[in-house]
Amino acid sequence: MIREQQKVLLSLSLGQTDDLPPIARAEHGKPYFPSLPDFHYNFTDSGDYLALATASGDVGIDLQKIVKTRYDIEKLAHRYYTGEEASYLSSLSDAAARERAFFRLWAIKEAYLKFLGIGLAGGMNGYTIVPTSKTAGEILPGGSSMDAVKYAVPDSIAAGFLPARYEFLTSPDENYLLAVVTGDNPNPNN
Repeated sequence: MIREQQKVLLSLSLGQTDDLPPIARAEHGKPYFPSLPDFHYNFTDSGDYLALATASGDVGIDLQKIVKTRYDIEKLAHRYYTGEEASYLSSLSDAAARERAFFRLWAIKEAYLKFLGIGLAGGMNGYTIVPTSKTAGEILPGGSSMDAVKYAVPDSIAAGFLPARYEFLTSPDENYLLAVVTGDNPNPNN
């Protein structure tokens, strides 16, 4: 069912009523239209929602449902995030705020890996999230020296980490976070 919904959203974005152009896959599986080099897209779904981001350059999107987790957020952060990000989460005294911040970082990081076209195999701690406002910020390659020890990221993937920007968009409801990553400022109209 989701694939059919994806086709409908892509058709609407392209203004087409007939069949979509042939789809190819990049090295790590990210789909694209070879006949439309300036049309980039990415999908995400979570719970009952599906979202599409389109742009003239690479784009990644992630929708995260904020759920109560039985896992220790701080342990997860130390395992998957940079030292700076884990320290930030540890500094939050309110458990609900810490949990929401954890999922905010996860949404940005997953959208970034989708932007790069490498998925979760790219690891989450080879780059650092740097907020520039409450709803936007930058993603910078590199983390602390200890991050490389925690989680081995192949050099071929780490070399592909690029600076990017993220923005949080309006999500379907307050229990979801929607992050979009582009090489330039995200455009919420796309």
